[in-house]
Amino acid sequence: MTELRELMTMVRPGRVERVEDDRVLLDLGDTRVWAVPAMAVGYDAVVGDDLLAIGGGDDWYVIGVVNGRGTVRVEAVGDVSIRSRTGSVEIGAPRDVRLQGGSLSFVGGSLAVVAGAVRETFRSVARIVSGGQDVRLGRSSLKVDESHTVQAERIVTVASREHRIDGETIHLG
Repeated sequence: MTELRELMTMVRPGRVERVEDDRVLLDLGDTRVWAVPAMAVGYDAVVGDDLLAIGGGDDWYVIGVVNGRGTVRVEAVGDVSIRSRTGSVEIGAPRDVRLQGGSLSFVGGSLAVVAGAVRETFRSVARIVSGGQDVRLGRSSLKVDESHTVQAERIVTVASREHRIDGETIHLG
């Protein structure tokens, strides 16, 4: 004869005391239980996190984060698409936002960059502007290790105080 036993399922908050492989030891106040993650996104819990767990007996599952400092992971085996059909998408963080990939593409009607400082490092750059390019600078310095070529139909250089051309040989005409 099969024995039937009643198992009470509870939802309880618990504090992480230990993290081991894919499970956490939770202090539920009156007892301590091992729980495994059962959330839609991955969460790497750390000691001190407050998690929400569901279960009873020896079977407990983490179903949410009440207050945590761990890392949330969204992972997929194939392609991932994040889009809004009618609104906008915002990605933000109080510290760093990093994009990493074999190739990054930005496609849009316009691009606005507002930053306190920008540092760009490239192996090579090709920029094609079909319209005009306007640059306004407080000061500018260009250092080229090898050669520098400017080719245009017309070049106008205007200096309000001084214009210096310095070189071992200067060819005009």
